[in-house]
Amino acid sequence: MIRIQTFTSKGNRAENQDFIAYQQIGDESGIFVVADGMGGYEHGDIAAKVVAESIVESVSLNWSPDVPSKILADAMYYANESLSLKRIALGGCKMGAVVCALILLDGKAYMSWLGDSRVYHYSDRIENFCTKDHSMARELLKINSLKASEIEKYSNIVTRSIMGSVNMDQLEMEVRDCKPGDSFILCTDGLHKSISMPIRLKDDFCKTLLDRGDDFNDNATCVIVDMVAANKE
Repeated sequence: MIRIQTFTSKGNRAENQDFIAYQQIGDESGIFVVADGMGGYEHGDIAAKVVAESIVESVSLNWSPDVPSKILADAMYYANESLSLKRIALGGCKMGAVVCALILLDGKAYMSWLGDSRVYHYSDRIENFCTKDHSMARELLKINSLKASEIEKYSNIVTRSIMGSVNMDQLEMEVRDCKPGDSFILCTDGLHKSISMPIRLKDDFCKTLLDRGDDFNDNATCVIVDMVAANKE
C-alpha cells in the first residue's frame, strides 16, 4: 500500500506558485507530480497548475502496465500542449513551469523531470538516488567554468522547463527498482535549497516542515510517498 503526505508553503513570497497533483491507481501504484511556476514570467501559479494536472490526467486516462515510461513521456508532452493552449487563451503571454513526476508500478519507479524540482528515492530510509537539476550552475560546473563565488548567481537559472513551446526541451527519464519500505520525496527548489534534505528519512519529516510553516525564502512544496508493507499502517 501507499501512504501520501503533502506540504506546501508560500514562504516569504506574496503568492504560492507551486502545485501538487497526484492520482493513486490501485493500492500500490499511482502518478505523483510537483510543478513550480517559473519566476520572471506571467501567471506562474496557472502554469504550474496546468502542467501538473495535465500530466496526472494524461497518465490516468492512458494507464497501462505495459509501457509506463512511454505513458509518462507522452504525459509530459501533453502538458506542454495544454500549456500552449492556455497561453493562447491568456493572450499569448509567456509562462512556464519546472516539474518532476513519478509513476510507481509493479516494483518500479519511473521518474521524469525538467528543471530544478527533484525526486529523492529512499531505500531502507537511506537516500540512494536524487535527480540531477537542469540548471545553468550544473552545466557550468560540468565544464569547470564556474567559480565557487558564482554558484548562487546561476543556481536559480534553469536550462529545461515546460513552456508551451513548439519544441519542448529534451526529457530525462530514470527507472529504478523499489520495494515496500521505500519512500520518495518530490519537491520544488524552494524546499531543497532552504533545508538540508535528510540522508536518513524519518517519519516526522513532514511534521518538521509543518512546524516550520512559512519560514522559507521561496515557495516550498513536497509530496512524500511511502511504500508501506501490507502488515503496517
